[in-house]
Amino acid sequence: MRSSIVEFVLANISPFYRGYLGVDMFVYECEGNYFLHPCVEINLRPTMGLVANHFYKNYVAEGRKGVFSVDFFDDASSLQSDHKLRQKNTPAEIIDRKLYSGYLSLCPIKNDTQYRVRVEIL
Repeated sequence: MRSSIVEFVLANISPFYRGYLGVDMFVYECEGNYFLHPCVEINLRPTMGLVANHFYKNYVAEGRKGVFSVDFFDDASSLQSDHKLRQKNTPAEIIDRKLYSGYLSLCPIKNDTQYRVRVEIL
C-alpha cells in the first residue's frame, strides 16, 4: 500500500503542488478483530493531527498532557449542556499565555452549534 501511495503522489501531486499533504487512516473492528485501514484519503491541506500538534507546541504549557477532540452532537442543546458543564467542572487555567489545565472550546458555541473542537488538559 505504501509504495502505491508514494507512486501516486510522485506522479500526480508533487509535480504540481508544494505544501501540506496528510494521509487519513483509521482503525476498524470486524468480527472481533481490529484492522488498520492505511489510506482513506489524501488531504492537500493541514490535517487535524497537524493542527493538534501545532496547538500543543504553541499554546499548551510545557509538560502538560491532554485531549484534542472533534465532537458531534445530535442536537445543539446537548452540546450547550456539555459545554457549560465542562466550563464549570474544569475551567481553563492559563499561565504565561499557555493552557495549563482545564477545558477550552476552540470554536464558538452558539445556539445552533452541533460540532465542537475542544482541548482538555488533564
